[in-house]
Amino acid sequence: MTFDELNSLEEAKAAKWFEQCCASTTWVNNMVDARPYADINAVESQAKTAWAACDRDDVLAAFKAHPMIGNIESLRKKFENTKAIAAGEQSGAHTASEETLHELKNENIAYLNKHGFIFIICATGLAA
Repeated sequence: MTFDELNSLEEAKAAKWFEQCCASTTWVNNMVDARPYADINAVESQAKTAWAACDRDDVLAAFKAHPMIGNIESLRKKFENTKAIAAGEQSGAHTASEETLHELKNENIAYLNKHGFIFIICATGLAA
């Protein structure tokens, strides 16, 4: 998508586009409202500003929209709007053994139970 296309999207479509990056409604609304964007630097700067405006509930909403590492099935179902991005982030899990995937799942469930939210990491380029 070009900046001209992003800037000219109606609000609902722009929100849907930004939701692919972050599911926090506060973040999405701030990104939509800050248009037009001249370049990638403007988008990155606004993304940081919008994230800084998020409270704990916004952060947890963003976390909730991410699939648990190793949970390939969630990429297919619950997270349809972010599956292309998450699939790239989790590409190392696609070649992992069943044993490794089960271990990842079990460890992530334990983390979720302990902390109340899933473990988040940028897994791009990392092996399972």
